[in-house]
Amino acid sequence: MLVAGQVRDGIAALALAHPIGEGRKVTVSIGAACARPAPGDDRLALLERSDAALYRAKQAGRDRIAA
Repeated sequence: MLVAGQVRDGIAALALAHPIGEGRKVTVSIGAACARPAPGDDRLALLERSDAALYRAKQAGRDRIAA
């Protein structure tokens, strides 16, 4: 979450103009997940959890981080 926050803050600091949103700035939403490896762990499940977190971040208003 710390690294995700640094990435989001760094992009915000660039203050890039949004290519199709006049007067708007480029933002980023990040979904994060972690897991302690264990025998039989499914890597796809970790990817699915991070993808679900990304969609929660977007639904919460974009320019967000969710885990």
